[in-house]
Amino acid sequence: MLARARTIETLHGHHHVAPPRPYRIQPTNNISVPTIFPTDFGADPTGATDAAMHKAVAALLRGGAPHKMASGIADLGGATLDLAGGQYLISAPIVIPMFYGNLLIARGTLRASGSFPADKFLIMVGNTTCNPDGQQSCNEFVNIADLLFDCAHTAAGGFYVAHAMGATVGPAFFIGYVQAGIRIDGGHEVMVSDAWLAEYYWSDHRPAASTSIGVQINGNDHYLTNVIVFDYTHVGVEVNGAANILAGVHTWNGGGLGIRVNAYQTRLIGCYLDYNHLEIVDPDSTVVENTFFLATNTVLSATKGTLQSLVMQFNTYVWNGATVVLNGSFPSPTHVVIENEIAGNRVTEARAVLTKSQATEWSFDFSSVLLFPTITFVEYSLSTASGFVEHAARPVDGCKVTIETASAVDATVAIHVMQAL
Repeated sequence: MLARARTIETLHGHHHVAPPRPYRIQPTNNISVPTIFPTDFGADPTGATDAAMHKAVAALLRGGAPHKMASGIADLGGATLDLAGGQYLISAPIVIPMFYGNLLIARGTLRASGSFPADKFLIMVGNTTCNPDGQQSCNEFVNIADLLFDCAHTAAGGFYVAHAMGATVGPAFFIGYVQAGIRIDGGHEVMVSDAWLAEYYWSDHRPAASTSIGVQINGNDHYLTNVIVFDYTHVGVEVNGAANILAGVHTWNGGGLGIRVNAYQTRLIGCYLDYNHLEIVDPDSTVVENTFFLATNTVLSATKGTLQSLVMQFNTYVWNGATVVLNGSFPSPTHVVIENEIAGNRVTEARAVLTKSQATEWSFDFSSVLLFPTITFVEYSLSTASGFVEHAARPVDGCKVTIETASAVDATVAIHVMQAL
């Protein structure tokens, strides 16, 4: 990892050393799958000047076999824009228009010039006007690999993709974005993996006010795996579409908000919230499992005040405060399960055992561990060696339960309570 980090830092540096002359990949059959090198079109691989990248992109889009993918998307046959280790200064986005697919941009650095448009991303794929059919996807299998995106605190972001199917991003490194490192609008199954993002390096001066987002997902069915958002980025990951998966996402983006979920059917598996919290707004059909919370917690925020079908289990907390916090009111939570947490101190299910001698009343107060103000289910057992005794659970009082016997007895009561069923 250290060697990889040093390689990335070197790639990002400003040492104007020309890379070795790029090699050419020869086809192994009669089908020519072009590999485009920007230097062949006059682009400067040292990053000193901005020239000719648009010509290389135009050549990329002319390549490929005469086949079509879904919805009439042109199959470029794996055509590749190979930066070959070069650092390229660009003053306009690399644009992959609608209806192009099966292509790759790889192996180098893209850096925004001082004149780069503030509302554009370094690479922009597709368009939100796409609507050829029910899938609403106009690009397919557009791939980004081994790229460093330096937005230079000028460009809006590094990679933007709209209404694409099966695009892949990673390994990739994003720095200096103003709005978002990666933004996904619409589409399906865009897969981001092995990516590192930060608005500022940890060693840089940090802004007084920032609105940056590491990865913003404005669509359904996308995947983030093995993604790190580092210090500093204002919000690590923002999810605004349904049925997305975050797995192995580590946010250490400077405190505050690590992951914000504004959508239903989201799954967070094996993530790491590192000194910044997880916020889930109006949780619905959401799963959080095997996630590590270091000096932080989960906040459930109410805008509509609805909370249904939330499962949080097998998570680990290193935290002195409440591990799950309610921000606002949820009058009627249903199908909420928060249990089997390591060091979790706010749950929806609790157990206790109390032994008393010559008693008629066993009282239990679960308000310090239960998340919601009211218990909805009680079951208990009473064991005694003093013969048969009448006993009953009295009506629940918030998070308090009392078991009473008809006569004084030596007994042990074990009780199990649940909320938000």
